[in-house]
Amino acid sequence: MKRIPLIAGAVCLCAAFFATAASAQDWSPQQKEVWARVQECTGFFVAKNFDAVSGCVHNRFSGWLYGEPVPRTKTYFNSVARYMMENSSVATYDMRPVSILVVDDMAVVHYYLFMVFDGSPEVSQDRWTDVLVKEGGVWRWIADHGGTLPSKN
Repeated sequence: MKRIPLIAGAVCLCAAFFATAASAQDWSPQQKEVWARVQECTGFFVAKNFDAVSGCVHNRFSGWLYGEPVPRTKTYFNSVARYMMENSSVATYDMRPVSILVVDDMAVVHYYLFMVFDGSPEVSQDRWTDVLVKEGGVWRWIADHGGTLPSKN
């Protein structure tokens, strides 16, 4: 019985973002390239490909999850990513872009990420702002902010 409200809520959330995702058809080639990279790197995480995920993160990375007292470095990012990959599995996920701004070799991406982890009926609802830099033809995260949306309870 608990699954019905959860599934209904997830369907409503996904439907609410359908119009946003549909606007992606009007994106520039640069915006599409950046979004493809964000999706690719998230896919590396889901596939538990640690080396590929680490390659998505710039050496000078600085990111801040909701509730963290200080920003993360690439070293800390890698340790958390490795822990998550070793101790959980993603059953399914969906990503919904909200906006992508590309200026020269920098990009800012706002999006929602919905994940269901194996063995859990809960849908993790994350909101992210990523900043990427393009060096040597490769987009890498240099900063981010976000995570699981704070509970409204």
